[in-house]
Amino acid sequence: MQSYDFKLDPVVLRTRTIFNDADLFVYESGATTPINGETRILVTPENGSQIVLRPGQRFRITKQVNAWTIQPYDPAATLTGSIIIGSGEFDDANTLNKVTLDATFANTVTVTNSLAAPVNVALNPATLLKLDTSTPLNIAGTTVQYTNSFIDATIVAATATQIFSAAQNPNGAYIEFAEIAISTQSANSACVVTLLAKATAPASGTDGDAVMLGVCGGGGGGGISAQNLNQMLGQRIKIAAGKGLYLNQQVSASAVDRCVKTVLFTLL
Repeated sequence: MQSYDFKLDPVVLRTRTIFNDADLFVYESGATTPINGETRILVTPENGSQIVLRPGQRFRITKQVNAWTIQPYDPAATLTGSIIIGSGEFDDANTLNKVTLDATFANTVTVTNSLAAPVNVALNPATLLKLDTSTPLNIAGTTVQYTNSFIDATIVAATATQIFSAAQNPNGAYIEFAEIAISTQSANSACVVTLLAKATAPASGTDGDAVMLGVCGGGGGGGISAQNLNQMLGQRIKIAAGKGLYLNQQVSASAVDRCVKTVLFTLL
């Protein structure tokens, strides 16, 4: 394995041939004068085809040859750098497991991790991770994040209680958490609470998009003296833009002594 420094320019030396019995060619580094020019080189192994390499790239041929010819990809460029030619394997600890992607790879790279072979990925959020700052990003796992809250403990029949209106929801909203807690004192009492999404206040418990339903009581003399319900929303739900969120409550008797409704939500 032999390392060579080179300088190629359009006046003195545009093409260089290196004689070394080898099957591995490594383009270790390259820089142009002036800077930020074309750093690719053209490599031609003896009796072989021409190959284009960027700094850090390598190639291996099936059998050893004696002559390797290099020249700048840009005929007008002055290019300096270093190459390695030889046989066997060559690894650089400074670049092992490191990949640099240029702009042609933007938005097209997928990294798949596994427990057996994890891949560590580091991003510079200032330059690489583009986010819409107007949209909240939940990065805390199962932790509930919200911007608004609602709680109501009143027991009133046939009412539609507004949590937020359609005018307050121009961009959509997320229900992060919702709970309905009801207790009744007898089998003849009942309470039905429906969480509804609608552009205007709903007229009943079925007037709108039903997001959540809580029902407690209503045995009708079946021997049940009391019932308790704690109903929680099972998942995060997005409410479409232009719709409000309402709680509709139906109570059949005054023996409902507890009806607490809690909603945590995020307006986008």
